[in-house]
Amino acid sequence: MPAEPSAFGQAVLIGMEIDGVQRQVQHLTDLLRELRRSQRAWESGAQGERDVVRVLVGMDDAGWRVLPDRRWPGTRRANIDVLVVGPGGVFVVDVKNWREARVDGGRLWRGDEDAEDELRKVTDQTAAVEQVLADAGLPPTEVVPLLVLAGRRGTEQLDRVQVTGELDLTRNLVRRGLRLEPAVVERALACLDEACPPMRGTAVGTRPVDSPRRARPPRPALTPTVLTPTALTPTALTPTAAAPAGGAPAQDGLFSRDELWRELVDAAAREPIEAWMTWLHPMQARLVCRRSSGPARIRGAAGTGKTVVALHRAKYLAARGDRVLFTSVVSTLGPVNRALLARMAPEHVGRIDFTTVDVLAVRHLDERGERASYQQKIAENYFWLAWGRVGLPSVLGRLGVEPKYWLDEIATVIKGRGLTSFDQYAELVRIGRSMPLQPTHRRAVWDLYEHYERLRMARGVLDRGDVLLRARDQARQRSGGEFDAVIVD
Repeated sequence: MPAEPSAFGQAVLIGMEIDGVQRQVQHLTDLLRELRRSQRAWESGAQGERDVVRVLVGMDDAGWRVLPDRRWPGTRRANIDVLVVGPGGVFVVDVKNWREARVDGGRLWRGDEDAEDELRKVTDQTAAVEQVLADAGLPPTEVVPLLVLAGRRGTEQLDRVQVTGELDLTRNLVRRGLRLEPAVVERALACLDEACPPMRGTAVGTRPVDSPRRARPPRPALTPTVLTPTALTPTALTPTAAAPAGGAPAQDGLFSRDELWRELVDAAAREPIEAWMTWLHPMQARLVCRRSSGPARIRGAAGTGKTVVALHRAKYLAARGDRVLFTSVVSTLGPVNRALLARMAPEHVGRIDFTTVDVLAVRHLDERGERASYQQKIAENYFWLAWGRVGLPSVLGRLGVEPKYWLDEIATVIKGRGLTSFDQYAELVRIGRSMPLQPTHRRAVWDLYEHYERLRMARGVLDRGDVLLRARDQARQRSGGEFDAVIVD
């Protein structure tokens, strides 16, 4: 029979078991403490979400609909705090119940911790919602990411994300004006209800899309806080008075129903942008956020909406932080397009340069100190001198065509295409030119061009084609581009 352990050995074994149990108890105690801390954090966040939803539900009578705690499209378990759909657009809302929040140096901070990850999260959520609504025809420019700080006031734009305090939320939403018609709102709601269903087990704090309205007690008439346009400081997102124990944050600064309707009327009086500027065909809406590996061309007859798509594309790119050139050969279109985009997206219009190719080329010429050499009228005088000496006595003079046709041939075909040899010109397909040319005609045109160039260069004069070509060469030599994207209307 095996020998029984001694009393000392038994004591050692029992002591080892006690140490093991104590370690397990300590581990469970630490785990319990961590779980309770996490529970308090989630409860605090949930309270902030409920407070924000409570604010938004008050806008229901004005045509705004609230979809709280919805699934993030393309994920299985991730959620979006709140989706808001109304006359001012579609808003992807992420709610934060932070004790300390500030914007400093163009970045969001939670105390001393950089909160840029939170901005990226709401931007990614917005991109997923954009894709859902683009398939239904709503341009992505009408989907707005919002990071709402519960119990605070103040507003700051950080790239594409608008960071706003809860007490300024309704005012900011309403001031976007009437951008979507009721039928568009209902269509967007139907798409979101299918693609972003409620998370399982969610206790929805507002009525479902098609449920009947319930009477709510009237709210007291409150004096709205007057907003003054000031530059936001690191302390701009300020906390409000402490909330009463167990209750919602203090309600001062929120709209009463009458005040909300007055603000809506004021927004309508500010001439909201035309409906055709906010609603696109689904095929057009997909073009706005489409990615390509190189240049892309959109073709269509007049009036099919190419400029509208281009403007929405410009806003979409600018919202991502890109520097955009929006250009046209028609000089009068730049101010018109800029004014339209300023109404669509005043917060992003500063990232977009509305100018013609000629103005941009002259800008490059100024950088080289060669502006004085650009003298188009004098250059044309040298063309007429070359025409009298070389063009008129040639076969071109016997064709019965106005000499200006050959001036345009040089400007748009030879210089416009950057041709440097007759062989290139002899084989070129002259798209858009009304008169077909035989080889003898092309040789005569090239002789006219070379004589004109000798006269021009001898006097040190630049014409429009020279300015464009020099600007092109200068842009190619730069290591970093002036723009991230170019849109040509």
